[in-house]
Amino acid sequence: MTPYGIVYKDTVPALNEGAEIWRKKTGIISRKYFIIAVLLASLSIVAVNLIIFYFREEKELYSTATLFLTVTEIISVIFLLRSALRKNIKNVFSTSSSKGLKQAVLREYDVEFSTPYSKSNYFYEEIEGVIEGVNSLCIIVEKGNLPICISKSGIAKGEAEKFSSVLKEKIQGRYFYESITGGKSL
Repeated sequence: MTPYGIVYKDTVPALNEGAEIWRKKTGIISRKYFIIAVLLASLSIVAVNLIIFYFREEKELYSTATLFLTVTEIISVIFLLRSALRKNIKNVFSTSSSKGLKQAVLREYDVEFSTPYSKSNYFYEEIEGVIEGVNSLCIIVEKGNLPICISKSGIAKGEAEKFSSVLKEKIQGRYFYESITGGKSL
């Protein structure tokens, strides 16, 4: 096989998509811990509102207002927790990106990734999977580590379609498609 490579740079849409794919794949924000966090926050909100309600003199007047306030606060906490966790994951991806050009070369038995400062080789058997999104190609090399995200729109040299077809041929059953736009799975 003749080696085939591409030169690319990181783009924001590809990194955001890669963060969302990685979050889904690894379950970094597990439902169990999210539910526990929401329950603890909800209990503290209910406790504070009950204490405030207890010291009111006209309890009949304030009971529906307190209930409405409690429900609104709990819903707000849920949305704030979700958005903060997703933003933190996207921040992890943006700090790992670089402004310079990167290179990925597919060879007979391995793939080589290089930046101006580092170089790494992975045999195709070591790659856990490849997930192709709308804006990116996420290569999951090691479980628990950040994937390598190749931006389809940030390719400076080479063709994304040819690169993905050669990689798909080498990876075979571990190549998946994910359609994500705006952080939502289609």
